[in-house]
Amino acid sequence: MLTTRGIVLRVHNFSETSLIVRWLTEDFGRLSTLARGAKRPKSGFRGRLDLFGCNRFSFIHRKQSDLHLLKETENPEFFPALRKCYHRLEQASYAVHLLERNTEENTPVPELYTLFMDWLQRLNEIEESPEIVVLFELKFLHWLGLFPNLEQSNLSSPACYWMEQSLSTPLPEWIPNKWTSEVAVEVIRYLEEFMNHHLNKLPEDRVKALNAPAFDSGKWCS
Repeated sequence: MLTTRGIVLRVHNFSETSLIVRWLTEDFGRLSTLARGAKRPKSGFRGRLDLFGCNRFSFIHRKQSDLHLLKETENPEFFPALRKCYHRLEQASYAVHLLERNTEENTPVPELYTLFMDWLQRLNEIEESPEIVVLFELKFLHWLGLFPNLEQSNLSSPACYWMEQSLSTPLPEWIPNKWTSEVAVEVIRYLEEFMNHHLNKLPEDRVKALNAPAFDSGKWCS
């Protein structure tokens, strides 16, 4: 039996009593587990497998299958703001779609686990903002080794400065820089084109993730 820490990315019904739980883990990367009996009223899993909960858990690794058997979980840590605000859930879900499309299951990615955990914490702490979504895109591109060469781009100096500052600031210290609408339009459209080219196709929910209450994302995205 193996033990690790993980963040719940998705939960699916498997049967009338069981669930499939998909994780991003500290030691094994993305993996899927079967939680037998998790939907039963007296199951020890109840209340411990909610979306984006951070949990220490044990599982039996199945060599002949990508669906491993979940055995035990500890009391999870949750991000309260994500549980109270649907739009923050949309932003976190978009980040999940982005990392799922660009990582393989059962491949250790400890740096990505740390990045996603720190980003969720920041999403939980700050005021709602589309900047936090773009910040994840920048950090994720850098992790992939695909951060744009800004010197060869057609971006304005303010846009390049915002991107460089956001990338270089550690996530626990990052705060929204109150970018201007001009910089927002420029950066978001540039990244849309850049990621569509290098990552084939962006998740469709990017527009919803960027649609913070104080902004109109429609003017940003082509």
